[in-house]
Amino acid sequence: MIRSLRCILVLSVANLTTLVRAEPAATKPTPWRTLAPIPNPIGFGGMFAGVCEDGLFAGGGSQFVGGPSWQGGEKFYSDKVYFLPALDGSWRELPDRLPEPRANAACAPHGNAVIAAGGVNATGPLRSVVKIGIHKGDLSVESLPPLPHPLVYASAAVVRDVFYVVGGVPDAASKETSQECWALPLTVPPGSTTSAGWIRLPDLPGRAGIVMATGADDHGFYVFGGAAFLPPDGETTPTIPLDNAYRYDPASSVWIELADVPAPRVGAATPVPRLPDGSFFLAGGYGFIFVGEAKNHPGFDPETFLYSPSKNLWTNGPPFPRHRTIDPEKATSPGPEPVISSPAVLWHNQVVIISGEVRPSIRTPAVVAIPVSAVR
Repeated sequence: MIRSLRCILVLSVANLTTLVRAEPAATKPTPWRTLAPIPNPIGFGGMFAGVCEDGLFAGGGSQFVGGPSWQGGEKFYSDKVYFLPALDGSWRELPDRLPEPRANAACAPHGNAVIAAGGVNATGPLRSVVKIGIHKGDLSVESLPPLPHPLVYASAAVVRDVFYVVGGVPDAASKETSQECWALPLTVPPGSTTSAGWIRLPDLPGRAGIVMATGADDHGFYVFGGAAFLPPDGETTPTIPLDNAYRYDPASSVWIELADVPAPRVGAATPVPRLPDGSFFLAGGYGFIFVGEAKNHPGFDPETFLYSPSKNLWTNGPPFPRHRTIDPEKATSPGPEPVISSPAVLWHNQVVIISGEVRPSIRTPAVVAIPVSAVR
């Protein structure tokens, strides 16, 4: 099978340099709805999110304070956690804080909690692994065995009480992507008083990647898309959006190649929601490399995709809402618009996608949801 290595070079569009431009809202009805935004005027990229005590919680992440990067804004990492009690409710900020700020960790839900492994903050890349939940309205944080080494932009999922982590880089500036896959059993083996600790699994086939979208079902651990880096070409290291798809089968301990994603997808919302019919809903992310100035970036892709494991088949999903507001002097957009580095959660028969990055160094506090019945 020929692997897609295409990069669609998007030219700078002159009218994107105007101070403010808002695209008109779509005239066609959309199955998406907006929930209350994260109670932060900028929003965050690289958060974690989960469901606990019938509510939705989200935290961590990063944002640019004082303007976008080209305006001299500084990257800030958050240790805050927010809670949303109902679909029509408002978020509240919890008084407790995370043990340390954390963004772009490998995250996956486990029971009424979320496990976050690695990531990055102002001190550098992280090895620590924490299980985050809410108990009687208070933040609960449990430390788990640290990663074998620091990882940023890795991805994760839980299959039958085993937490899987794949890909990533040793620090946020590195181009040395990892093909390693690690597993952490979350239950103590019979007759033992301690966890088995991290177990090295066969490496991911194909190109090593970052910000891959991952999901899980009873048959294994799924990996979709991501970004890889080619060997340096002069002073640059070309970035390659990936359309790869694989499933790790725990029973046989082998990786199985799946049908390619219809288009490369980098940084899609993850963990990828698994719908009641068993299909996976891939939303958010991008499939092209923009070569202009960051302040002129046109935004990310609205297309979404559905993957059926039983048929090994991809189909198109409902387009992501796209009400873009481009202001090159601000590090935020009111949204909603296509995002990367966002968590996705199944909650009250809705797929909920929380905050995220809408262009380089630009975040949105917008939270969007779509009924699982409308994802067809």
